[in-house]
Amino acid sequence: MHSYTGDNSDISEKSRCQSEENSISEKDLNETFKKLNDDRKESSKLENEFKTFLKENDQTPAFILNLRTPHKDKSLQDLLDLYFNMLGKINDEKSNKNYEKMIMYAQMSLGLIEPLIISEKEEYGAFNLSTIPALEFVLPHYAVKNLKGQIKNIEEIVNHFPELSPWRDDVEKAKEMTKIASTLYKHIKENPGTIQKNLKKEISYDNGKLIANTLYYMELNKKIQKEKYNNTYKLFVIESNS
Repeated sequence: MHSYTGDNSDISEKSRCQSEENSISEKDLNETFKKLNDDRKESSKLENEFKTFLKENDQTPAFILNLRTPHKDKSLQDLLDLYFNMLGKINDEKSNKNYEKMIMYAQMSLGLIEPLIISEKEEYGAFNLSTIPALEFVLPHYAVKNLKGQIKNIEEIVNHFPELSPWRDDVEKAKEMTKIASTLYKHIKENPGTIQKNLKKEISYDNGKLIANTLYYMELNKKIQKEKYNNTYKLFVIESNS
């Protein structure tokens, strides 16, 4: 009978090598995991820095960002339906000469103009609307009420969206009307019964059409009252009770 009497040192050496290989593999694996974890942390850091960069360099005015907030979870169709609902109310209140409510609905519509632009461009390939009552109806009222902040809000909207560039002239006219309204109010208050047709000369302003338009909106907003006098009017301020 033969028996195996080989040297056990070979087996021990192989086991030692395998153990070392396993040990090295585990060490490498740990280093790999550590590197991946470090890479993830670095990637997350870069992502956060990029988000911060985008936020800090976003050219969208804060006012417009605030307008978007209430509508962020609504569908485009829902926003369009809401816009046209508000549009109907603006027109109704204007027809009823309820200008305070007209202004209120116009202000509620400002955040719906961006969805309107998106919808028009998606459906027709361009924004071709020539009237937006939420903009042009209210600007003269803001002017004679000296609501410069409201005019500034509309200015930010029309400057931010290229599609609204035709309304930039309306904003500039409202700014000019604000100045003239202030001048007119002061002059009429200091000269009760002043004659309207003499105003161009008295306030040294040549644009008679703008003077007449400003007086029209001042009367609508109960800043002045007119009294018929020959072929013109005598003008008086209406003192506020507040």
